[in-house]
Amino acid sequence: MAATNAAKNREAEFKWYVYALCDPRTNKPFYIGKGTGNRSGQHERDVRNGRGINEAKEEKIRKIISSGKEVLIQHLAYFNCETTSYNFETMLIKTTKGLTNIARNKYKPVVKSLFKTLGNAINGIGRPQDALDDLIMFKKIAVLDEQHQLIDQFTKVLKNQTYIDRVYG
Repeated sequence: MAATNAAKNREAEFKWYVYALCDPRTNKPFYIGKGTGNRSGQHERDVRNGRGINEAKEEKIRKIISSGKEVLIQHLAYFNCETTSYNFETMLIKTTKGLTNIARNKYKPVVKSLFKTLGNAINGIGRPQDALDDLIMFKKIAVLDEQHQLIDQFTKVLKNQTYIDRVYG
């Protein structure tokens, strides 16, 4: 399924995006990815052309196609920084159940980097407000309760640190 006009406009403004492939019969995500251009639509094209390396994802797509539907593509966030897009993709993969992604630990160092950045903000090395702003943005586009809970935990810590900085800074 092609990206919406709004998604295409955002793609022109931002280089990278994170997307979910969803089953249109349930609206549940079964794959999370990061891409540029028309990457999000490549998965269905690969299946239709007999290409691919992820059997679980391809089987899911084949079942969707055989039901007469198209894969639902949801662009979740847009980024100008590739590292930030990897961080966000990794957070979603780590916190979303039922995915067919085969490289769940592929970006483990990137996740560690994200947590280090948050930890630095909490420990006064970075600006807590910057990390808090990022978390608030992520929460607006998080799609599952587990993601909201994780973001809420970090937000509480960062808000407390921001308060301490204002009072004692």
